[in-house]
Amino acid sequence: MQALASKQSNPTAPPKAWLAVQEAARILGKSTRAIRWQCQTGALAAERFWTSNGPAWFIDPDCRPAFRVARGEIATPALADDALAGLTAGRRTRLYRKYQICQAYLAALANRPAGMHVNRFLGAWVDAFNASHRQAKPLAARTLQRWLARLRRDGIAGLLDPRGGYAPAAWSPEAKELFIGMYLDQARPRIPALYERMAAMAVGEGWEIPCLRTVQKFIAEVLDPKLKALGRDPKAYRDRCLPHVERDWSKVPAMGCWIADHRQHDVWLPRHMWNERRRRYEWRWYRPWLTAFLDGRSWMPVAWSISFDAPDGNRTMGTFVRGVIDHGQPEELYLDNGKDFRMHRLAGGRKRPPKPGETIVAEKHVKPLLEMLGVGSTFALPYNAKAKIIEPWFGLLAERFDKTWETYCGRRADLRPERLKGYHGKAQDFHAGGLTIEAFQTAFNAWATADYALRKSPSKAAGELSAARAFAELRRADFVPQRPAVETLMLLLMPSVPVRVDANGIYVRAFGQHYWSDALEDRRCGSGRDLRRKVVYRYDGDDPSAIYVFDAGSDKFLCAATPYIGGAIDPLARPDSDEAERLAQAIALQRSLARRDGKKVSYYRQVAGNALLATARQAAATLGRLDDPATIPAPAPPTIQITAAGELDRAAVAAAEQRRRPRLTRPVRAADLLAATGTEDEPIQQGPGSRRALDLLADPIEESNHVHEQHPPDTT
Repeated sequence: MQALASKQSNPTAPPKAWLAVQEAARILGKSTRAIRWQCQTGALAAERFWTSNGPAWFIDPDCRPAFRVARGEIATPALADDALAGLTAGRRTRLYRKYQICQAYLAALANRPAGMHVNRFLGAWVDAFNASHRQAKPLAARTLQRWLARLRRDGIAGLLDPRGGYAPAAWSPEAKELFIGMYLDQARPRIPALYERMAAMAVGEGWEIPCLRTVQKFIAEVLDPKLKALGRDPKAYRDRCLPHVERDWSKVPAMGCWIADHRQHDVWLPRHMWNERRRRYEWRWYRPWLTAFLDGRSWMPVAWSISFDAPDGNRTMGTFVRGVIDHGQPEELYLDNGKDFRMHRLAGGRKRPPKPGETIVAEKHVKPLLEMLGVGSTFALPYNAKAKIIEPWFGLLAERFDKTWETYCGRRADLRPERLKGYHGKAQDFHAGGLTIEAFQTAFNAWATADYALRKSPSKAAGELSAARAFAELRRADFVPQRPAVETLMLLLMPSVPVRVDANGIYVRAFGQHYWSDALEDRRCGSGRDLRRKVVYRYDGDDPSAIYVFDAGSDKFLCAATPYIGGAIDPLARPDSDEAERLAQAIALQRSLARRDGKKVSYYRQVAGNALLATARQAAATLGRLDDPATIPAPAPPTIQITAAGELDRAAVAAAEQRRRPRLTRPVRAADLLAATGTEDEPIQQGPGSRRALDLLADPIEESNHVHEQHPPDTT
């Protein structure tokens, strides 16, 4: 009945490539009974077909790698539970060659001359084989006998060379699964330690396990490499084993999308750092950080910054601001998934509901700047290096720029040049020789603009154009650069806490200097408690040339302040140096401010004095204390009397004048008195007839003569 059912269900002949039970048994090294049992239980992909001898099983050759190798297909699929999985192409080729030799000998043995001994026939066949295959390694009769024995015992898998690969060994399935499970752990345990654990459990469970060397070969050659990558290194599995999406950047115009990321240069630079343990500054080697924005279509770097400090959100926004100022704002930003790119002020932060009881900080009420500018933002998948084209650009940068420096250190310790061992402790010497981060920045700017940008772009979407030309020509036909207002862009820069404006302006701790602007005059020298006069400044950590000042209460843009001209003056500046010019300008600023404030104070004093006089007269008139001017009689005209003076002794007068002169090396000027008193008030002008106290003390005799001259003695 079973044969009849098979005949009705499979009336046609089996496919030509399918294997009979006997052939499958020879390839796998099993008995025909074992192969039929596997066909019935489904262990082998087989079907029953009706033949001239009745129903028979036929096996699909694609269900086992051994069947495909026997058929000559070297590219066998890798199966985790198969003995032939994980073999290299060379080992599969050698395995197939051994199987061909065995099959050729067995075919010749079937036609052996009658009466010839098997061993004698084996030797004659081997001699004939070596004569026809002189270019190959000679085959020994003993080697062929071993191959035939392994083929009968283990099938085609037995032909694997145990010295160069994994050979099947007795291993209980439970012990194998336990070992594989322990091995596929992200902690990446070592095989010897796992083997000890498996051996300890095998004693209690009665499992059969192979030796350590066999297990190591199994892991290296048989276990599916995809499973090893997923279990021990998920990132490597995502990067190498999963299919990736191919992006066509030719569909995006230049200025359509900027890609941003950070990278640490593979170059040692000397840095003066604080040693907390020794409590002092020391020179050390340090790798600077690069923050870069790259145009997606042309691979043109549009903005970058280099610093010793680890990058953060403020550095990202400052770099983006410089790119917008130079080229205008892009249509989209393709950002890394890190927190410094997801800052709330830039891109709105991570989209998550607030936690129960969470306090919403003031920054979260601010509208993200990219949303204000109309710039879209896309974030790359976390820990996915293939998502951003700036990653291969970083590799090109390391090859073309970093490796040209003498202190190139490689991205890993095993790639570090041997010469760097002699540079330890010599960071200060290299700094004195000109190896500074400023020189490094200048060199990178020159490389990016005058070398890389003028070469053929590595981007396929740029065609044969250079990066600079592709960036300029491959834009939309209707593209118009948009540059937001300065006060809008400055909201991206690093903010400060509310501060007061002191006498020298705003002190910026990051740059160690004061910043001045005439627009801050009404806020200068205010009290620390005067909140209405406090300001908030924003600055770019790589650009100390200016800061941007906002009102601390309303965030209204006030001005852009520049370094105070009177700061850090050389006490011994020469008269013809730039320091002397700065000193003169600072003094001129002092006098200008003092004169302006003095005029205001004088005006208010005058107004106050006039008001007081008018109020006092009005009060006296009200109280009746003022006399009526109309009732006061006019005074009589004065009587003029002329008195004749006696003859003066001109010699005595000249001697008196000589004694009255002060003994000074140079005449005293009004400017000298002004400088000595420290005020700018004008000196009191003396009339021609007024007398000074110095004159009165100089010569009492002459003074008495003047008195006699003014009031002549009574001769009567």
